[in-house]
Amino acid sequence: MRALSPSARTLRRALTWLRRGLTTVAVVVAAATVLGLGLVQHSGRQLLIVTSGSMVPTFGPGDVVLVEKLRQEQLHPGMIVTFQAPGAQELTTHRIVAMHRMPQGVFIQTKGDANPTADPNLSPATSVFGVLTGTVPWVGRWLAFYESDRGRLLILGGPLALIALSQLLNLVRGAGRLRAAHRGTDAPEGDVEVSGTADPAARDTPAPSRGERRALERATALTRRRLLVAALATTVAACSGLGVLIGRHTNAVFTAAASVGDNTVTAAPSFCRGSAYARAVCADDPLSWFRMDEQPVGDPALEYAVGDSGSLGRDALRTSGVALRTATPLAGDDGGAFTFDGITGAAVSARSTALPQAYSLEAWFAAPSSSDGGPLVSLAHVESWSNAGIDTALYLTKNGKVCFGADLGQGGPNVVQSGPGYGYTGTTPVWHHALGTSDGTTIALYVDGALVGTRKADKTQAQLTERLLGLGVSHLAGWPDPPADLFKGSMDEAAFYGRALSETDAAAHYRAGHGA
Repeated sequence: MRALSPSARTLRRALTWLRRGLTTVAVVVAAATVLGLGLVQHSGRQLLIVTSGSMVPTFGPGDVVLVEKLRQEQLHPGMIVTFQAPGAQELTTHRIVAMHRMPQGVFIQTKGDANPTADPNLSPATSVFGVLTGTVPWVGRWLAFYESDRGRLLILGGPLALIALSQLLNLVRGAGRLRAAHRGTDAPEGDVEVSGTADPAARDTPAPSRGERRALERATALTRRRLLVAALATTVAACSGLGVLIGRHTNAVFTAAASVGDNTVTAAPSFCRGSAYARAVCADDPLSWFRMDEQPVGDPALEYAVGDSGSLGRDALRTSGVALRTATPLAGDDGGAFTFDGITGAAVSARSTALPQAYSLEAWFAAPSSSDGGPLVSLAHVESWSNAGIDTALYLTKNGKVCFGADLGQGGPNVVQSGPGYGYTGTTPVWHHALGTSDGTTIALYVDGALVGTRKADKTQAQLTERLLGLGVSHLAGWPDPPADLFKGSMDEAAFYGRALSETDAAAHYRAGHGA
């Protein structure tokens, strides 16, 4: 044995305290992380890591939000919810700004606090994962690191590895003390160093005294305990690393944390199941599609919403002059149609889209011959429909002509008209299908699946200003055979497309409406 110098003894003590301090800090951090996650999960809430700034200043990237389950009937505008938007891979956390009850169920309109406009699509209320109950700033970056394989191995395995190392070092020192005790030496604890060769004089050392034997027994027991702790820590550290590898291959979830990203959803809600007509329209990918299947709900916040099933997802609001669930001729359509009273009845969407170079307007309608006609579907660039700001319209004249055209500021309205007689007499509605298209070169009008006329389109580029979409309302003064501003009659399945549908499409839609 060889005694250590004072400077070496001081260095050893400093390193020992440093090792113990690092081990303590690592254990406390790991325990706090696991315990905190466990308590949150036990409370029935979930931790979600924010990865985008769409909800600043409410919370931002790197923050953690706490959400908990809530029944669908408890949702209301103003709540911040985490939901799975249609077509999205990640969860989204945004604020509910409106709720709409449709035949397919309740849907929510959401918006990020930092976003200038609402999210482009509605989401089913059943897709809500949870409601925000609290936020924790900055912790998200630590939990994101903890979620990674490397982070979990370092945070959980690091303290265990330090404990194992500490115990192994103590084991080596314990072995040195045992040797010293066998030789009857009195080297102080922690200040001996095991030499590379055995001492030949040890064979002549006298038998240890009773006190030395007790010291030897205590040192042996301590060494065994440290050996057990070292073995246990090493095993747990190895299992932690193995658990990370297993989780990677089985997609096992170790924590309840997940990521919340920005809302970049562009897919529309899917209402394409059902009738042959619904499938035909879905196949042509409408920008806006008002199925007019709403039913009375008795809730003022939802009563007047008209759902948009197209890819834009911009709902309209109707007036009280629109009756719901009236008879419809469409095969397989159980939701009914809208009936407009010609006095106050109308429905108008929010600003939805720029008018593309090629587009189509479509609707099914039934109007009595006593009606003054009226607009079916139109797009306008003005807030007030009483102003002359109509860009394109599909309408019915007072004598029952179906018309489609555009007025884009180049010489007045350019309109294609059918013959008269598309109004009905008596009490039984007679339904017709109307489709107007423009491909930028030619405008065309189809009635009941057949082409009735074309005109050369005005030379114009796509209109970049966003338009309002109106159902049963427009101001067509100055257009050929201008009708009343409000339509009197019934309408169903109004749609706006971002391309010019073909004659084949028109015939297919008409046949599908009759179940063919």
